Amino acid sequence: MNVYEENRYPWLKHEKEFIEKSIDVGKGVFTRLSERFMAFHWHGDTFDIPTGCTRVAESEACRNQAFEYKGRVFALQFHLETSLESIKALIANCGDDLSFGKYVQPESKMLSMSEYLSKLEKIMENFLDAISDSSVVR
Repeated sequence: MNVYEENRYPWLKHEKEFIEKSIDVGKGVFTRLSERFMAFHWHGDTFDIPTGCTRVAESEACRNQAFEYKGRVFALQFHLETSLESIKALIANCGDDLSFGKYVQPESKMLSMSEYLSKLEKIMENFLDAISDSSVVR
C-alpha cells in the first residue's frame, strides 16, 4: 500500500484529511522518536521530503526514513506495528514483492527477528501513548 493509492484504499482520503485538519489548527499529530532502533521495512518505493519539512531519520538503505512538519507532524517510512504474525502475512500475501539485494532480508531472517519485534512493540506503545497525550483533532 502506498499513500497515493486512494482508489484502492479509500480510507486514505479520510486519513489525509484528518492530518491536514490537525496541521491547520496547529495541534500535534505525532511526537518525535528520540532513540535509535532497528525498524522493520516493507516498501517498494520511497518519497522526497515535502517542501517545508525536515528529515529526522535516515539510514544507508533509505535516505528518507522519517520527517517532521512544523514540529507537529511526524511521518515514518518504517513500520513500528510489526509482529511475527504480520510478517508471516506479508510473506504469504506479498512475498512476490521481495527481491534479492543488499537491503532485502530473506524470509528466514525476517521470521527470526523476535528479539527486535519485542523492542519495536515497546517503542510503538511509547509512540502511541505520546500521541494520545497530545491535543489531536478528533
